[in-house]
Amino acid sequence: RSPSPNGGGSATTVGAVREGEAGYGAPKSASPNGAAKKKAIPTAPSVGKQLVIRLREGEDADKDREILDDIKTALVEHQGDQDVTLEIAVDGRLITMDWPMLKVTISDELQGALREYVGESGEVSVREKAASAT
Repeated sequence: RSPSPNGGGSATTVGAVREGEAGYGAPKSASPNGAAKKKAIPTAPSVGKQLVIRLREGEDADKDREILDDIKTALVEHQGDQDVTLEIAVDGRLITMDWPMLKVTISDELQGALREYVGESGEVSVREKAASAT
């Protein structure tokens, strides 16, 4: 297993995350005084939206891992405050994984990169986030 950018596992872990597990988040940078730095966001975020990536499990596990690695890299490069959900269709079932530690800024650039990585094995969409009970 190779470590993820924040030490939370490997790319294979992403595909194996069970419902209810947190998955892993993006690394945070800190200023000299220990406070977390926040990247400048070029456009106003759509806080009520979430990014949904749906994949179909392929027959080539290595290709699936490569796709997940590419997706993970793109998400980490577009950190923000919007939720990410990964849905994987496996054997007629849909496994849904929320990544509460990884939030992004949804943009045309990010969606385009993800669509390129996903190709015909899935789809990328933006949904209104369901209202929470909290």
